[in-house]
Amino acid sequence: MIMAIRSISFSNFKSFSELSVTLRSFNVIIGSNAAGKSNFIQAFRFLRDIAVHGLENAVAMQGGFEYLLNGRIGIGKPLSFSVTYSPEYAGGYTVPGCGGQPVVIHPCESTYAFSLRFAENGTCTILRDELTIGCDFDGECGREPGSGPSAFHGNIRITNENGTLRYAISVPEGITLPPGEIVPLFFRGGHIPATRLLLETPYALPIPQIDRLFDRIGIYDLDPKLPKKGIAIAGKCELEEDGSNLALAVKRILDDPEKRRTLANLIRDVFPFIEDLDVKKSMNVSWVLTLRERYAREYDLPAFTLSDGTISIFMLIIILYFEDRPFVFIEEPVGHIHPFLVTRVVSMMKEAAEKKQVMMTTHSVEAVKHTGLESILLISRDREGFSTISRPGDKEEVRTFLENELGIEDLYLQNLLEF
Repeated sequence: MIMAIRSISFSNFKSFSELSVTLRSFNVIIGSNAAGKSNFIQAFRFLRDIAVHGLENAVAMQGGFEYLLNGRIGIGKPLSFSVTYSPEYAGGYTVPGCGGQPVVIHPCESTYAFSLRFAENGTCTILRDELTIGCDFDGECGREPGSGPSAFHGNIRITNENGTLRYAISVPEGITLPPGEIVPLFFRGGHIPATRLLLETPYALPIPQIDRLFDRIGIYDLDPKLPKKGIAIAGKCELEEDGSNLALAVKRILDDPEKRRTLANLIRDVFPFIEDLDVKKSMNVSWVLTLRERYAREYDLPAFTLSDGTISIFMLIIILYFEDRPFVFIEEPVGHIHPFLVTRVVSMMKEAAEKKQVMMTTHSVEAVKHTGLESILLISRDREGFSTISRPGDKEEVRTFLENELGIEDLYLQNLLEF
C-alpha cells in the first residue's frame, strides 16, 4: 500500500460548509469555474503549511482567518479537519515483548484531527488536537514474529490538551507490551505551547522510522514560461511548485546515469524526435535547458525556443517520476498540451499513481475522457452556495447515460455529470 491520504473531512473552510471525501491513488477534480476546485486544493496546502511553517504562519499564508473560514458561517462555527492516511515505514519497529520475545509494530491506517475556534480579534483556540496511529503488532508469547498469522491490530492515541500531551495505547489481546516500550522516553510527559498543533511538532511521529507525509505534499501550479529563462547556478534542485527551476531539476537527474536513461526513455516515449536533453551554462551565471532533435542535429535548441506544451510535459515527467513526494496535486496540467498527447499524459499519471498519490484539476474534455469514471470527483455548488463533492460514477442517472453509449466526455460537455 502506497503512502497516501485515504480520506479527508473538513468543515467551515472557505466555500465548504461540510465535506467528507474518500480519495484513490489517482484523482481527477472537475467542475465549473468558481465551483470550489481551488478551495479544495487550498485545504491540502493549509495542512502542508501547518506541518512546514506552523499554524500561525499557515493561517497568515491563507490571508488571515477571515479568508480561511467560510464567508457565510464565519467565526460562529469551529474550523475542523480530519485526515485518514497510510504512513510509510521501513520494516517496522521492533520492541521487546513478553519474556524478551520481540514484537514488531507496523504503523498502518492512521487519523489526525484538529478543530480551531477563531475570535473576532483573530485569536485562535485549539479545541481538539488528536493523532491516532493504527498499528499491527506481529509477534506474541512463544511465537516468533512473522512465523504465522500473528498480526493483531491496536493503536497509539496522542492527545494535545492545552499543551499537555497524553498517550492512550491500545494493545491487542495476546501481546504483552508495557506502554513505556512503545512510546520512546523522549515523548513521555511531553509539553508543547498551547497555540501549537501536534502536526507542527516531532510528537506527531512517536514511532521511529515513520516517514513524514504532510510536509511532503506537493501542490504544483506550473507556468511553462518560467523555465524558458535561465536559472541561477546556485539553487534548489527539487522542482519548484511553479516549475521555474526546471533546468536545475533536470541537471540533478542527468548527473545520475540510471536516472538519465529513465528520463530519456520517458521523453522519447512522448516525443520520439528528441534525441538528447542537456543543461548548459549561460555566461557562467545560469543554467539553461537545451534539447536536440533528430531533424536538426547540428545545434541544440535552448528552452526559450520550445513550446509551452513541450515544457509542460517535461515538468510533469519530473513531478511524476523523479520528485520524492508521496502526494502531488497538479492544477490544470494539460492546458498547453495537444489533445493527442493528453491521452499519454493521463496514462503517465495513472502509472505514477502506483507509487505515489496523484491528484489533478482539469477542464480538459480529453483528460476526462481518458481518466475513467471511478477516478473523477465533481465539485459543484449546492442551493445555498456551499461547495460539495460527489462521484459521478455513483449516480444512477450517469450510469444510465453511459449504458446508452454516451461517453463520459459527452456528459461532461453537457453538464450531465451534475445530475
